[in-house]
Formats: sequence, C-alpha cells, structure tokens
Amino acid sequence: MSSSMLSERKEQLHKDIEFKVGRVYYIEESEEIISAVSTSAETSTSAMIVNVCTLLKYRGKGYASAILSKILDDLLKEKENVCLFYDNLEAGRIYQKKGFKEIGIWKIYTRLD
Repeated sequence: MSSSMLSERKEQLHKDIEFKVGRVYYIEESEEIISAVSTSAETSTSAMIVNVCTLLKYRGKGYASAILSKILDDLLKEKENVCLFYDNLEAGRIYQKKGFKEIGIWKIYTRLD
C-alpha cells in the first residue's frame, strides 16, 4: 500500500472515531500494535467490521480471533446487525468460526478512465 493510501486510511479512521461511526480495538506488545480490528459505518442498529489485521510475524497465534471475539461481543450488545466483506479465504475461515454466514457475492463498480 502506498504511503498516500495509508495516510488516507488513517485520516478516515480518525474521522470515523471522531464522529462515532467507527471504533478500533487492538493488541499491542512492547508498545507496538500487532493486531487490530476496526468498524465503520456504525449506526444505532448496525456496524461493518473492517481492517482485521495482524502483523505477519504474529500470525497464527490467535490474535485476530481473540480481538474479533471481543469486538463482536461488544457490538452484539449494542447492534442488531454486524457485517463484513472479505476476499482472503484464510480470514474467511476465522469469520465463519465466529458465526458469520455468507449471503452472496458482492460486486463493486470501478470506473475505468
């Protein structure tokens, strides 16, 4: 990911938190964030989970599963619906273990300039 894209994502994350349409949960070790999950597009009844990630050298240790469990517990106390989109089959297995069900295939329109 380019530095400008990373900067844009950080800026959007800060806006989501400021306007209370998103939140971030993370695990850190030695003052370094090693795994994180965030939400976006939160409303009074729903939330979208985005940016589930773990640093490469910490993968396979259950960090993403643990942090996903925590955010799901909290969200489901507040919301009727929680959704996410993914394209990583390995991550998909984690989501299915947490109770997510596939409901269809989504397409995104990309403008060709």
